[in-house]
Amino acid sequence: MPNGGRRSPLCVLRESPPARLQLDALAAADPRFTRLWEACIWVVLRDYTKGTPVPGRSSVFTLRTLDFLAAGYPTMLVIYAHVEPHIVEVIEVHQAPG
Repeated sequence: MPNGGRRSPLCVLRESPPARLQLDALAAADPRFTRLWEACIWVVLRDYTKGTPVPGRSSVFTLRTLDFLAAGYPTMLVIYAHVEPHIVEVIEVHQAPG
């Protein structure tokens, strides 16, 4: 999969080294994953607050891809943080049960 550093008019999305390893493993295990990941990026880059805030951590969010189950895509859980103005970093990515 391509590396992080994706941009929108609102922010840059980057992946931590552990998240990069998780993303590569998920992409190798399921070829549909790359399309799912691109959809997640689209959502986060347009409004990083679309995720669910993690209690007690004001700048950390989770995003679960349940909306894609109907299309037969795997479900994943993305944990990301708003780390600096205009920068969002993916901390972890996990395949999650639907």
